Amino acid sequence: MLALKEKDGFVEIEVEAGLFQNDIVVYYGNSPEEAWGKKNSIDAFSGANIRFVRPDIKERLYYVLSDGIVSYMTSNRVIYLDGTSNTRDFGGYPGWGGKFVKWGIFYRSDALNKLSEKDITALETLGVQTVVDFRSASEVATGPDKIIPGVEYFNFSPQAELAQLASGSIKDDKTKVEELVVKASTEEGKKSLAKELSDMEIQMREMVKNKLANEAFGSFINLLVEQSNVPILHHCKGGKDRTGFATAIVLLALGVDKKVVMQDYMITKELTGSRNEKRMQEYQQFTDNTFVLNYLSSLMQAQESYLEAIFDEIEILSGNIENYLKDYLDFDADKLKYLRDNYLY
Repeated sequence: MLALKEKDGFVEIEVEAGLFQNDIVVYYGNSPEEAWGKKNSIDAFSGANIRFVRPDIKERLYYVLSDGIVSYMTSNRVIYLDGTSNTRDFGGYPGWGGKFVKWGIFYRSDALNKLSEKDITALETLGVQTVVDFRSASEVATGPDKIIPGVEYFNFSPQAELAQLASGSIKDDKTKVEELVVKASTEEGKKSLAKELSDMEIQMREMVKNKLANEAFGSFINLLVEQSNVPILHHCKGGKDRTGFATAIVLLALGVDKKVVMQDYMITKELTGSRNEKRMQEYQQFTDNTFVLNYLSSLMQAQESYLEAIFDEIEILSGNIENYLKDYLDFDADKLKYLRDNYLY
C-alpha cells in the first residue's frame, strides 16, 4: 500500500517494500481518470520514501505511481472541510483478487449540517451524487444536512440509540448531563452506566442482526449496484459507529482484510480527538462529576472492540461476508460480482 501525506506544500509517499521493481515515475491529476491518463508527471524516484513539491493546484489531487510494469494510485484520504472533522475517502485499500478499492467513489463522514459554502463547493468538485444519512429522525430534525446541489439524499436509520447518545444527539447537552448525574448518584446507577459501555459492543452486534438495521444497511449497499449513485457519501452524527458499520460492510464485500478495515475505522480516533476534547469542555460546564465525564468520554471514543463485535457477529450468523450480505442485506452473488467488477482496479 501507499501511505500519503500532504504537508506544508510537500507531498510525502511511503511505498510498501516489494511493490515496485524499478524506479518510480509519479503522475498526477485532479480526478482518478486524469491521473491514470499519465499526462502530468512529477519526476522519477527510487527508494521507499518519495517527497516532492505539491503541484500548485487547489483541487484534491490523485497520484499514480508506475515503474513501467505495475501502477498504483494514491491520494490524500482525509477531505478537509470547515464543517466536519471526519470526512474521508476509503478507497485505495487492497481487496479481492489482488485488486484495490477505487479512489473517489466511497466517502464517509460525520454530520453535514454545518457545511460551509466552501465545503459544498468542495463536495460538488468531488462529484458526490448521493448522500446517505444514518441518523434518526430526531437527529435529522435537529441538524438537517446542508444541501449539495444535484445530490440525491436518503435517510436510512438503523435505530441505534447508544450510538446516538455517543454522538451527543438524543437530547440537549445540559439535560443529558443532568440526567446522567442523577443516575450516577447511586451505586446501582453507576453499575448501569458502566454496563452501557459494554452494551455499545452489544449494540454493534444488534446492528448486524436487527431487522430495522438490516433494512437500513441493506438499502444503503443496494444503492451501489447503480452507477448513477456514485460517488456516494454516507454519514451519521459523529461518523464513528453507524458510519463505521456501513464502511466495514462495503470494504469486507470488496475483499478488504479485517485488519485493514480496522485501521480505517480507527482513523476516526485520530481525526476526532480535538472535537472530542471540545465536547468534553462543553460537558464540564454542566458538571464536575468525574464518573459521568469519564462515561461520556468513553462513549465518544472509537474502540477496536466495537468493530470486532461486528466481525464476530457476522461470523456467528453467516460464517462469512458473502453469506451475510445475501441472508441479511438482500445482496446476492450477482450484486456482489457487480460491486467487485466496478469498484476495484
